[in-house]
Amino acid sequence: MEFNDSNVRNFNFDKMKEECFGSDGHSSGGYDTWGFGGSSGKSAYMLIYERREKKPIKILLTEEEGKSDPEAVYDSKKEEYY
Repeated sequence: MEFNDSNVRNFNFDKMKEECFGSDGHSSGGYDTWGFGGSSGKSAYMLIYERREKKPIKILLTEEEGKSDPEAVYDSKKEEYY
């Protein structure tokens, strides 16, 4: 299947080179078109998302805020309150 911004259609895998790689790699008008969609204006690419676990947000406090806040935590290795 071909998925683009405006539609989804069946895709003939036998035409992969012609459909997805543009030109034969020759320059056109001073610009190298190889890999940039060439004359057909298409280039094959795949976008992949990876789900990552978020780290908890650590709000740093000044020393005064840390000492006066009963819920503040002190990290002795980094010498900081959060």
